[in-house]
Amino acid sequence: MTHSYGSGAKSLAAKKRTIPLRLIPPPGSPVQLRIPSVPLPPYRFVPGLNAHPIRHPEGHLYGHEEPTWTRCASWKEDAQFLRGCDLFDHRYLWECHEVWEGMWHQVDRSEPLSHLLQGLIQVAASTLKRHVNHLRGARQLHEMSIEHFEIVREMEGDQFYGVRMPTLISHATDCFLRDQWPNIPLLPHD
Repeated sequence: MTHSYGSGAKSLAAKKRTIPLRLIPPPGSPVQLRIPSVPLPPYRFVPGLNAHPIRHPEGHLYGHEEPTWTRCASWKEDAQFLRGCDLFDHRYLWECHEVWEGMWHQVDRSEPLSHLLQGLIQVAASTLKRHVNHLRGARQLHEMSIEHFEIVREMEGDQFYGVRMPTLISHATDCFLRDQWPNIPLLPHD
């Protein structure tokens, strides 16, 4: 179900848009869920194309309580983090941003986890902006995400919170420069 919601007045950016808004396609090959007990949302939110997930009555998160995050001893036990990864890898870019942002608000800004979450949030936002052809904003968010990932590497090395940092940086860069869909390169969950 595709809807267009708005005030009726077109913004300057919408008037200048040369590429029409389009749905975000699902991944070409099935991606296994890390949290299989939680189903994926019915649609991938694209601003201006679908009902806003939280604010619109037809939104897939309308009236839902925001989950509270409890810090876990291991990333393997962190259902909210893994849910964000599932959403990201299935191209629910706005939705994963919301999940990770809820966590980020509860982490001290000097911690490596704060930098990882901030970078992931920015990669999701950059990828969504690239999809809707807002290239300047996408570039800025991409550059900021890489800065956060490099801080994590300086603080923790090449692996942190289950994420292979060099591969994540490579995926984020490929997404921006080569218009490829990124994913989260997690260590095996076993």
